[in-house]
Amino acid sequence: MYEKFQIKVTGSIFFVSWIRKKLVRALEFMEDGTKNIFLIFSLSWFFTMVLFNVQFTYPQNRILKVLCLLVLALNVTLNFIIIYYLVVNYKNINDLE
Repeated sequence: MYEKFQIKVTGSIFFVSWIRKKLVRALEFMEDGTKNIFLIFSLSWFFTMVLFNVQFTYPQNRILKVLCLLVLALNVTLNFIIIYYLVVNYKNINDLE
């Protein structure tokens, strides 16, 4: 039983360290505008998760449920716009080369 847990922890530590290395490498070469976009991306999901946590704490509040759905829809739309912007910019950079 403990062996399986140790394998999972070791695997997750390896995965996190691998992702961290790749992410730091990618962030080193990004422009400041792109870093700001990723900051907005991360903060919007963080705010959404906090709001859903509050909604699960107070499940009887119907206004909070509607607010969660609206914030989630706004967050998905915002993230779609951000991803679209990044894809278009990447395509334009490749076309210039």
